[in-house]
Amino acid sequence: MKIRLLWVSVVTVFIAVGCSTSKNIETASTENMPNPFTEGETLFFVAKAAKPTVTNAYGNIADSGLLPIGSNAGILDLNGQGNFLQIKGDSVICSLAYAGERQLISGYNEIDTGINVNDIMREMSVKPEKDKYKVQFKMRDKRESYTVRGEIYPDGKGYFRVRSSHLFPITYTGYVEAQNYLSKYWMYQS
Repeated sequence: MKIRLLWVSVVTVFIAVGCSTSKNIETASTENMPNPFTEGETLFFVAKAAKPTVTNAYGNIADSGLLPIGSNAGILDLNGQGNFLQIKGDSVICSLAYAGERQLISGYNEIDTGINVNDIMREMSVKPEKDKYKVQFKMRDKRESYTVRGEIYPDGKGYFRVRSSHLFPITYTGYVEAQNYLSKYWMYQS
């Protein structure tokens, strides 16, 4: 009986000490972080993975083994393939690989099957929140229009979701580089 009482009291002390000692972790926030969308800054998003909308047709292609190594129907590895989205002032340049199903055919014998845009952004909005920046804008190429929504976090990671008039939606995850900006404020912030 004394051993059981001793055992219960030791466990109670460990639980009490374990619950009472917690680290005070400071979370990153946008309050001390300068806005990456200020005049003169170039925001460069590097896509590391793509998450296409999986439809029946796309699932059949994925099942046939035509996807790159390290990829599956839900996520495509884009490392080292040069997929990017660049925002400078009111202009956007992007070169993003597209995997998924096309809703409208834009032409036959097309060489350019990805999302390649060099345009002025329309309806751009940037909303700083406690722990991220929410970004939304519209862009066009010669055949179709796109709506882009994304989030950028203080650690430099982020994502952009692209909806198109001709393509099913796709999400790109990766990290942000801002020339003369990221190295000073995000990556080395203590």
